[in-house]
Order: sequence, then C-alpha cells, then structure tokens
Amino acid sequence: MEPKADPRLPVYGEVLAGGVVKGLPYGRNVAVNIPAAYSRIGNFFRSQGSPMSLFNYAQVLFMRAEAAKIGYEAGGDAAALVFYQDAIKASWQQYGVFDQVKYDIYLAQPDVLYVPATGHKQIITEKWVHMYLNSWESWNDWRRTGFPVLVPAQDAIDPRGIPLRLGYPTNEAALNGTNYAAAVALLGGTDNNYGKMWWLP
Repeated sequence: MEPKADPRLPVYGEVLAGGVVKGLPYGRNVAVNIPAAYSRIGNFFRSQGSPMSLFNYAQVLFMRAEAAKIGYEAGGDAAALVFYQDAIKASWQQYGVFDQVKYDIYLAQPDVLYVPATGHKQIITEKWVHMYLNSWESWNDWRRTGFPVLVPAQDAIDPRGIPLRLGYPTNEAALNGTNYAAAVALLGGTDNNYGKMWWLP
C-alpha cells in the first residue's frame, strides 16, 4: 500500500528520532536491533491505562458499509459511501486525530476516494487499517474477501503463503477420531493450515 499521510500512524506506532514511524517487516526469522531502529507499538495501546476496545462504532460503520455494498442492507453504493466515510471519521475520532481539513484531503486520495467499482476493496482495506491489533477479525475479513491485497512474510516458512485456517489440536484425532476424520475429509483429506473452510470463496 502507498503511504496515505494517515494521522493514525503515530498513534499506532512509536515515533522515533526525526519524527518517523518505522515498522518492522512482519514474519522475520532473523535477529534485528529493534530499539530505536524500529517503532514499538504506540503508547495509545501499550500504556498502563490504555483502553481495550472489543467492539467499536467505526467497526460497526465499516460493517454496514460492506453490507450496503454487497446488498445485505438497503441503499447500495450511496449508503455504502456514507457509512464508509463516517467509519473513517469515527476511527480518527476514536484515536484522537480527527481534523476536518486533513480528513477531507485523506478522503480525496485515489486509494481512498470511494468508487463503486472498487468500493468493496476500499471498505475492507480501510477497515483493516482501523482494526490495528485486532488480528482475528482482520484475518477473517482478508480470508473471505481477499482484501486488502497482502503478500506472504519475507521469511515465510511455508511456500503456500498466508494460512487460510488453523489446524486442529494435535490430540483431536485421538480424542474425537470419528468427527475429526469427517471434518478433515471435508477439507480435502489433509489437516493443514491451507484447506479452505466452507465459508471461504
């Protein structure tokens, strides 16, 4: 993804010398000097009194935007656009960075400006940005939509890429053999992290 001058970035990550936020590429298997070289998680999330949001307003608005876009809620693209823009605004407000001028500029950027032909991708991608540290829902959104477009980790240990499911516990076959065998058969006969579950496209 191209940089989008997102004011949430210094909330999400520690600001280093020079006023930069530098992320460590994910999935690295080599030792790296993280202190002062890469940003830690931002204080908003790691301070002693940091809030823990389980379900929030912006999240709901992104869900409604997607629902309108794909026909689960009335209004189509017109409603999706309103929910989408309101979701981004709510996200900025949640993280204490809302500024009307910057918000208007952000919405006008080519990757953010809502276009019906790419609306679903834009909604899920912006939701992914908002859902920082909520890896489970973000992973589920990616698995079912393919958005945002992600690439495997640089040091991925499996050439098949990003996992599509969690494998069963190692003792499942011994404790629940019949049902385990039936479930694995539905996954194509192999219990691994890449069998597609029934709800995946």
